[in-house]
Amino acid sequence: MHFSVGIWDTLFGERIQLEIPDSCGNTVRRSVTKKWFELMKNQESILSLYKQVLRVHMLDVVKGYRVLYWVVGENIDEATARMFMNQDTGDIYAIYYYEQDEPKTEVLTRKRWDIAYNKIYGESAEVENQVISPSTS
Repeated sequence: MHFSVGIWDTLFGERIQLEIPDSCGNTVRRSVTKKWFELMKNQESILSLYKQVLRVHMLDVVKGYRVLYWVVGENIDEATARMFMNQDTGDIYAIYYYEQDEPKTEVLTRKRWDIAYNKIYGESAEVENQVISPSTS
């Protein structure tokens, strides 16, 4: 996405950091000027990007707890995202496990995810707006 807001803004404008998904679903940091961001936001170029990406709190029986980013329509369908999205944070909670040697991913409500977390780690998950780091001891 290329858009010029002028040489003065490019050189001296206030800069902000954006975290945006790349084509592989990874999050990358980009530095842009605040003026550029406001112009893109007004054109809804940036907003459409953020509406499509959800932070996922994944419990993985092999790799442990991790945070992923799913793109709505690619990694999760819109109806499922709406049904399971945490209304306060916009996050999704899921678990990755094996059933008869077949890998399975299941999207859970936050309450069921907390129960699963407690069974795996033997402690309560305290995740609201921050990423949790379960102890590995």
